[in-house]
Amino acid sequence: MNAIVSENLSKNYRAFKAVDNVNLNIKQGEIYGFLGLNGAGKTTTMRMLLNMTKPSAGKAYIFGQEVSHVKAGFWNKVGYLIETPKSYLNLTVLENLKLYAKMRLLDPVQSTKRINYLMSEFMLDPYRNKKVRDLSLGNNQKLGIIKAVIHEPRILILDEPTNGLDPKGINVVRNYFKRISKENGVTILISSHLIAEMEKMFTSFGIIDNGIILEQLSRTTYMKQAKKYIVADFNSQSELYKAVNILQEQGFSNCFFIKAKQLFVVQPKKNKIILSLLINKHIIPISWYIKTEMLEDYFLKRINANAEKDRHE
Repeated sequence: MNAIVSENLSKNYRAFKAVDNVNLNIKQGEIYGFLGLNGAGKTTTMRMLLNMTKPSAGKAYIFGQEVSHVKAGFWNKVGYLIETPKSYLNLTVLENLKLYAKMRLLDPVQSTKRINYLMSEFMLDPYRNKKVRDLSLGNNQKLGIIKAVIHEPRILILDEPTNGLDPKGINVVRNYFKRISKENGVTILISSHLIAEMEKMFTSFGIIDNGIILEQLSRTTYMKQAKKYIVADFNSQSELYKAVNILQEQGFSNCFFIKAKQLFVVQPKKNKIILSLLINKHIIPISWYIKTEMLEDYFLKRINANAEKDRHE
């Protein structure tokens, strides 16, 4: 079942096309990474999915219902964090969460348990009586995430949720999202500039550039398409140079250094042949493994190719 769907979703601001015919089909229980540069159209798309911004054209659906026509109670199925978290600055963390739980119509007894659990989960318990205006950027972000998930929504739409978090906080947030997606079937649409972090959690992703979706892939398809490298480590630079010369003489010219004693070869399907060539010449790497192209490199390659295409049109 598709939890989030958009059909030719578009948004124009006079002559500027912020979002151009975006078609999303996100299955229930997926963690969908929405990747794009600043100004690519991620936030505008998310706002249209939440019916915060009216599209210039196209439609958005959540659980099969067009978002512009749903009743107010429908949004209890959805949690969101768009741009910066909004809270009452002069109230404490606990007061903010109690008020928000009441707005979400949660039972008082259950909401107390839920608030205590989430503050512990996201390491905010020591700040429960601290006013929001005195929170750090990272702790304010955690508060925003707790507000998004406090009512246990079936769908989360999150715009840069790890903004301002330290590595420990990012790890906590990532593990929480992966757990509720796997165990509870929560669908998560998440944008982030931390693409290396996104790589650790996505089940599918889409790349948006200048308002246009360039590509959408599942993790399985991405792993098949992503470039593979042979990575070889050597005891010395002299052995490394000898290995490069041997491979270049045999037509394997796509060799390059990434460290003083490490060699990348873009020929993973011929790894046995390449290794045999080196061993026959008494050049034996101390380690040898296959590395998949990082999502960040894949993303930048796709964005740069699109920019190059635009220059020639």
